[in-house]
Amino acid sequence: MYFKNNFYSDGIDKFVVITVATEDNENLDRFRKSCSYYNIPYIILGLGDEWKSGEAENGVLLEPGGAQKIHYLREELKSWPDLEDHIILFTDSYDVVFNSSPKEILEKFRNFRTEVVFSTEKTCWPDENLASDYPKSPTEYKYLNSGGFIGYAPKIMEIIDVDIPIETDDQLFYTNFFLKNFKTDKIQIKPPIHKEKSTLLKFGYSSNDYNIGSMSEPYFDSEISEYLKDNFSKDTKILDVGAGDGKWGYILNYHFHDIEAVEIYEDYVKTHNLNEVYQKVYVNSVLDMDFEKNKYDVLILGDVFEHISHKDCVKFLSQIQNLIEEIIIVIPYKYTQEAESNYIEGKEGNIWGKHLQPDLTPETMAIRYPMLQLMDWTNQSDEMGKGEGFGWYTFKKEVGESSYIKLDYKQNLFQTLNQAIQDVELNEEGRFVNLVTSEVPSVIHANGPSWVKKYLREKSFYMFGEYNGDLGSINLMNKSFLRTDKKIFLSVFIYPQVQDINQVFDHIRFLDYPKSNITLQIVYDNEEYLYKIEKFIEKFGREYQDVKVVKNPNMVDSRKATLHDAHQNCDYLFMIDSNYIFRNNKSIQLLIEKELDIVSPMIAEENSEWVNFDLEPAYIKEGIQNYKSKTVFVVDFITGIIVVKNEALPTIQKLLDPIQGSNYDEWDWDVMFRDNAKIHNVILHLCNMNYYGGIIK
Repeated sequence: MYFKNNFYSDGIDKFVVITVATEDNENLDRFRKSCSYYNIPYIILGLGDEWKSGEAENGVLLEPGGAQKIHYLREELKSWPDLEDHIILFTDSYDVVFNSSPKEILEKFRNFRTEVVFSTEKTCWPDENLASDYPKSPTEYKYLNSGGFIGYAPKIMEIIDVDIPIETDDQLFYTNFFLKNFKTDKIQIKPPIHKEKSTLLKFGYSSNDYNIGSMSEPYFDSEISEYLKDNFSKDTKILDVGAGDGKWGYILNYHFHDIEAVEIYEDYVKTHNLNEVYQKVYVNSVLDMDFEKNKYDVLILGDVFEHISHKDCVKFLSQIQNLIEEIIIVIPYKYTQEAESNYIEGKEGNIWGKHLQPDLTPETMAIRYPMLQLMDWTNQSDEMGKGEGFGWYTFKKEVGESSYIKLDYKQNLFQTLNQAIQDVELNEEGRFVNLVTSEVPSVIHANGPSWVKKYLREKSFYMFGEYNGDLGSINLMNKSFLRTDKKIFLSVFIYPQVQDINQVFDHIRFLDYPKSNITLQIVYDNEEYLYKIEKFIEKFGREYQDVKVVKNPNMVDSRKATLHDAHQNCDYLFMIDSNYIFRNNKSIQLLIEKELDIVSPMIAEENSEWVNFDLEPAYIKEGIQNYKSKTVFVVDFITGIIVVKNEALPTIQKLLDPIQGSNYDEWDWDVMFRDNAKIHNVILHLCNMNYYGGIIK
């Protein structure tokens, strides 16, 4: 209902969040909590009503539907006395939290310079056949997501003021509307130019007796020089990326007065006297440059782009696009070059000289980098006859959009988490950051399967002022409701052999979980341990609900038997290799509290790089390993300690079945486990929200 005090006003527009929730539950409480923390005004529509727009469970749609939300929004806006000068942000609620203030949200929205902005995601739901109709995207977040959009109220009303059957899928409705109104921006490659090479500009010689400027082809040197001179003032700050022999410094110094360089190969700096050509020279990768701290107007990448991987190029362009006014890129087409190629005889060579994108063509550039505009190109080879031409690119000034709708490709306003958990982390303020686009999104939406929603639930313990850099989650630390009533099947496998088996038993006894709720199983393969196993049971066995001792020398069969036996005897199974020990006595409580089908605590070996998980890319793994990112992650491989929920045990047993055509050593049971997980679409989770333990010899 419209009340003046429902709105935030910045003196220009009034702003409010509108959501739909028919059931009041803890997920809605979390949504309210985030709004309260950031002082965001909100209106909840539909509380207490029956949901009639598609089968749902705990507020999550299990099938296409959702048009009931459009009905609610339309009727709400019709009840307002006036829609002018009102900005509304419509969002889901049960799997959504806010990440910034109304002021920041409005600033971001206005920067889009459009009337409506929709969230995006990596999947084309609910009709995959529409994927090819979408415009090119600068990121993997390509497809419209209706779980979050913001716009001027009159324009939103214009979109939804039509009769929509309640069983209609709301995302499909908005998708069709967007695609219908989309201005097509088809890929059109202009014909190549043919020109005589301009004579190499004579800038003198470097110590290797090569003409300065001979390290790269001069096809577009004069055109680029004139382009910069015509469009930028003399005070423009320019960064020459991969300066090489300093050609661009020589070409542009006559007109521009503030030119710096970054060169990854230090020998070039000395050999070509780059410190005399540029005002400042950085010796490092451009990917490590902080462009928010070091401001530049123009970046020049002459024969550099092809040396960077596609993934790193996308990330780099996404990070700088709003920080740099223009970028100049010159690349060779279909040009293979290995790292040993160098221009300095008698030296080790430029190890960064390898072309990581040797397959570039005008067509592949248009597909991979839709944010770039082809200014000109030639199909002429270099002076050695190599390659199939060269192209000159700048930032694209206009990207095809709907007449008044834009998609949030960079997750600037809206962050969707489905297939994107690897892209994000929480910073020290408890705010989500997208590691790929370097954005701090304002709305976090855990769209997708249940484990994504559980991920947001876990993250929320570290948000809204409840994060302490030393202690972690204040909420979790003060949690008095960690469950101890679940039945635990704790299976310890006494292999590989350890020097002191007593240390293994000491840490099992150390666990602060009611032993009357633990069935302890000890699996061994070496008779030398039997005496100490029996002594331990004799002394402490009566404390446990039950104790089982099993001799089984086969690492795969013993685990399969354990999975079978545990199914009838527990709520959660813990499988522990004997050289992995818990040092956190609350480990059982903390891990079962995650309520995941399968999860492993992160365990690292002291004074070693070894950890019990694997994940690509490496920089995300490093962040998890060093606790820079703390939460539950989806990973590629787990071992050492594995926790399985009872309901998942039958499925998990399949992960230890032989894979046809593959041979595994008995000790590689965890590799087979990993490979089968991919085949059976089993999600492997890793938790590093706490310190759990270590690895002993």
